[in-house]
Amino acid sequence: MFNNKYLSLFLIVLITFMASAIGGVVTSIFKEPWYSQIIRPSFSPPSWVFGPVWTTLYILMSVAIWFNWISYRNKKTLNIYFVHIAFNSLWSVIFFWLSSNFIICV
Repeated sequence: MFNNKYLSLFLIVLITFMASAIGGVVTSIFKEPWYSQIIRPSFSPPSWVFGPVWTTLYILMSVAIWFNWISYRNKKTLNIYFVHIAFNSLWSVIFFWLSSNFIICV
């Protein structure tokens, strides 16, 4: 599956951004109205910053794990990366869905 160099890059980027899409959908569905009512500190970045920053981070993480894969063929490192991506996606589900449901119940 990951033997072709450019196919492996495509698959890694695809899997990474699929996890990002799951987190983004969950966030957009469950963050309102409670999240906009939170009093944030003055140094909190504006909301438009998060999209470009997360996109850049996901691209850089994908390229880094791809370089690692084509250099070392270490499946353990690749598996750790995908577990990390799964937890990263799961964080949005846990934080926004549970927070939204907890606040509604209170």
